[in-house]
Amino acid sequence: MTEIGGIYYQAYDYKWRTDPSINPAFDTKEEAYEYANTYNEGNSHMYVVRMINYRYEIRIVNPNQNEMMYTTNDFNDAIDYIDSYSPAHDDLVLYDLKTGKFYEGNL
Repeated sequence: MTEIGGIYYQAYDYKWRTDPSINPAFDTKEEAYEYANTYNEGNSHMYVVRMINYRYEIRIVNPNQNEMMYTTNDFNDAIDYIDSYSPAHDDLVLYDLKTGKFYEGNL
């Protein structure tokens, strides 16, 4: 297995771990710390900066469940995963942690 891509720095708030849109990834540690320091005001968020080795996160999201199923650095790999598992799951959501975009439904 070869690794595609590299390392990202994520501003991560454990209290909001099921919402990737609140836990963005950045190319540099400085960007992640700037984001974390800006939004760590009051008690609403408690960001820490951590290193991650993926950009895309696939979650199963429905009224009873919201959990991470797969991570990857490659968009096409993420699409292949969804294509493989969508016959059994119609509630898979693909998140791009760098852009904040998400994709659901037929991809």
